[in-house]
Amino acid sequence: MPLPKRDYRGRKATISMMEFRSKPGEVIDNATHGMSITIEKNGKAAAVLAPSDPNNDCTVIRGDGTIEGAIPLTFRRDLGNGGYGE
Repeated sequence: MPLPKRDYRGRKATISMMEFRSKPGEVIDNATHGMSITIEKNGKAAAVLAPSDPNNDCTVIRGDGTIEGAIPLTFRRDLGNGGYGE
């Protein structure tokens, strides 16, 4: 999937898990430039990597459990809230 760096808004690609593992940085760069990428495992869609919209708020859940932004609707209350909104 070696593509030149440019505006990929609206473009889509499908790659294998092996291809994603071999060049994750390139795949992330393509998503950063607007490409939506489906990652397949054993020939079946396993994940979709889509570009984020910098104009929309997003939620960041850090490794230490702290949250920045709105709590996701699917966030399990029994896991605690990571110090968010106490």
